[in-house]
Parts: sequence; C-alpha cells; structure tokens
Amino acid sequence: AGKTTLMNVISGVIRSDRGSVSLFGAEVVDLPADIRAAYGLSRSFQDATLFAGLTVVETLEVAIGQRHKVGVVSAMVSAPWVRASERRIRHEAEEIAARFGLEAWADTRTAEL
Repeated sequence: AGKTTLMNVISGVIRSDRGSVSLFGAEVVDLPADIRAAYGLSRSFQDATLFAGLTVVETLEVAIGQRHKVGVVSAMVSAPWVRASERRIRHEAEEIAARFGLEAWADTRTAEL
C-alpha cells in the first residue's frame, strides 16, 4: 500500500507530486538520486531467491568478498593468501551475523527464511 513508492521517492528514483523529503532538517527533494545515496538515502531490494542455495553467512561472505580482490588463477590453485582471505571473510561474516542477532539462522539457507 505505497511502501515501494515511498522508498522510491525517498531515494530519488521517482519525484513526488506533493510533500517533502528532508534529512536532518535539510530539504533533499531536489537532489539527484546519486547525491542522496552519498548521504545514505538509498534503497536495497529484498529478494531471498537471489542466493536461495546459500546460507545467511555464505550470503554475507558474497557481499564482503566483493571488497577482496583475488585472481582467478590464485583461486583455482587455492593459494595460501586466498585461503587466508577466505578465513577473514568468514570471520567477518560471522561477526556481522552476530551483530544483527542472526546466529540462530547463520547456517539456514536464505530461501528457508
């Protein structure tokens, strides 16, 4: 009942025909979506089927892994630095799950949530 439209207006994807959008008292309705995103006004999409076969922690690992650059050949031969990177990513994913109280579902596939 208007939730998607509201999120689109707040994030700047669409323009409202009335009302205002403000952040800490500053009007942002005329700012483009990319500038709003820089201020933290952005949206994400909830689609558990994206990684339906992965667990909660594995899904977090995918997101965290985007920051870690590993070469294809290094990954194929399971180089020591790749294994170390994978351990760091796993640890960070588990910490994030704990921070958000998701430990009970850490090994649950996202499609089952």
